[in-house]
Amino acid sequence: MSRLVFRALLVMFAALSFSGPTAPSGPPSTPAYAQAARPSEDGAPCLPPALSTRAGAVTPADEPRSYVPGVVIVQLRPGFETAQAAAVAETVGGTVHCRFADWDIYLVQVAPGSEADALAQLQDHPWVASAQVDRVVRVHGIPNDVRFMQQWALGKINAPAAWDISTGSSEVIIAIVDSGIDLTHPDLQSKIVLPFNVANNSANAMDDNGHGTHVAGIAAAASDNGTGVTGVAWGARIMPVKVVNDKGESTETLIANGMKYAVDKGAQIINLSLGGPDPDIILQEAVNYAYSKGALVIASAGNCYSEGTECDGKINPPIYPAAYPHVLAVGGTDAQDGHASYSETGDYVDLVAPGGDPPGSTNPAQGILGTALRTKEPSGYGVQSGTSQAAPHVSGVAALVWSVNPTLTNDQVAQVLTSTAADLGPPGQDPTFGAGRVNALAALQAARALTGAPALVSPAEGSALPGMGATLRWTNPPNTTQYQIQVIPANNDGPGLNLIIGDPDMVAAASYTVPPPVLGQGNYIMLPGMSYTWRVRATAKATFAPEDDPSWGPWSLPRTYRTPAPSSAGLRPTHPAAGATVPSSAPQTLRWEHADPSLFYWEVQVSGDTRFDADPTTATSFVWWNLVHGGSTSPLNSWTTPPLAAQTTYYWRVRPRVQGDGVPVDWGPVWSFTTPPAP
Repeated sequence: MSRLVFRALLVMFAALSFSGPTAPSGPPSTPAYAQAARPSEDGAPCLPPALSTRAGAVTPADEPRSYVPGVVIVQLRPGFETAQAAAVAETVGGTVHCRFADWDIYLVQVAPGSEADALAQLQDHPWVASAQVDRVVRVHGIPNDVRFMQQWALGKINAPAAWDISTGSSEVIIAIVDSGIDLTHPDLQSKIVLPFNVANNSANAMDDNGHGTHVAGIAAAASDNGTGVTGVAWGARIMPVKVVNDKGESTETLIANGMKYAVDKGAQIINLSLGGPDPDIILQEAVNYAYSKGALVIASAGNCYSEGTECDGKINPPIYPAAYPHVLAVGGTDAQDGHASYSETGDYVDLVAPGGDPPGSTNPAQGILGTALRTKEPSGYGVQSGTSQAAPHVSGVAALVWSVNPTLTNDQVAQVLTSTAADLGPPGQDPTFGAGRVNALAALQAARALTGAPALVSPAEGSALPGMGATLRWTNPPNTTQYQIQVIPANNDGPGLNLIIGDPDMVAAASYTVPPPVLGQGNYIMLPGMSYTWRVRATAKATFAPEDDPSWGPWSLPRTYRTPAPSSAGLRPTHPAAGATVPSSAPQTLRWEHADPSLFYWEVQVSGDTRFDADPTTATSFVWWNLVHGGSTSPLNSWTTPPLAAQTTYYWRVRPRVQGDGVPVDWGPVWSFTTPPAP
């Protein structure tokens, strides 16, 4: 059998990211070599010209490079748009080639060889937040002898016991953003969904390197089919996204485009068995995008623990994208649960998984057996080692977790994986093993006991209730024993509802009726003419779970409903009577009645100059908010005036009042009373 050799990391171009305050000089004329500026076509990847025309090419001549010639990646400061990007490009003699619309990042085409000069000029441009070259990224991997062997790693992570719970759901998709996959491999072809070649903008994601094929087989190779190997989640599906060429190289723009494609097409898990020692703009934005869409990004931690020749000469540097927030970084262990000598360490390492022994081991059979590219390994199976092989073990377990409990969020799945990992090395989290070695059985057991976010059913978003009582309905996740419901005024003005309920009948009903406000009972949660936002969360805990208990699942997405607007119909004065003469010009207590006991707030207007309908702006207006406190038994629909003038006719009116952005209410009828002459 031939020997599969993979380089570990990229030889990175020096980190060039600049910003500065100096205004640019006048724009030079557009050079002859520069293409006309164009945005990427809708739905097409935004790639440098050398990559967008050739399948997986890193450079036009495919010579070894650490960055793509003739292009720089530019991120503008907030508030600047495409027109300013074109002007910025002109200052360095280039043009805008295309734009990442979701991230306001531009690929600027410049003359090959002028990249460093262009970046130096961009350093002083006031509109530029950051600029860099499009660096080359290579897959992680350690060369090893290739032979058939038992898959010891599956037993090490307790996968066979976990399969008694689940072998994976076809509803869960793992995106292998890598060198593609052998699309006709007998252990993979039935698992493939929506393949994509970023450089070609096509569905031809056929592997020409072998790395992606091996990674995919570890995560989710078919099983129970009478041939080959078994994947960790052999019921899940695989989305091959080709971003790596036959030399094991990619670029940040290729990877970012591949990640976006995978997320937009429904992949819940993004496996990135690749990376480099320098942070960058585009990959961080791609990670943030994937996270915001609910995907879980899992990346290999890197293989330069003791030799830095493939990490830009650095020893044990942080590796990106693994070291970014919202990425689950996976280190490698050997067959004895020890630290694999190549696996990088650091605070960014979240957990570890079997990566196999390094080259030169006295027992090369303890590498990781997986599917192989058959043009390089005719048998279709081979052994490799590296953190590239560790990451898909975790991706497979994540797929099993989501198969058991599809209601979980990406953060919850990550928490399950780290909280159930088998602790290795010093007790607790450490830079070598992170939280420990992934444990499939413990993770699935924990996932079954967790609840996800409830799905709200009714009332529909923005709907108006027919009456003051509201019955809220939702769908509880599996294993729910308690739920917490919050009802809050949409403008946060006024009291709200915050209840934890564990009654079995109420939990089973997955509904709660918010009662209308009742005078004297202290229930003033739902007031008329108001918008209320509500949400629910659940727990599977058997005992009472206070609000700060970590066993609570995530909140549902909030919804808003509106209570009926109050009405002024039926208002009548009780003192003074309409048209009456009061005994004196001393302060008068005005009282009124209304049939609706939910109306606790009133606005009062009193005028001695007009009946309001002539010119309401001249009225002497008094506004009063009258909150009825719990325990009161009579409606406090009254207001006491200041001292009044003698021998004057006063006009007054009231209307129900709602808080904040409540629905406007018409005024009630105008009443009058007269004060006597001065004594």
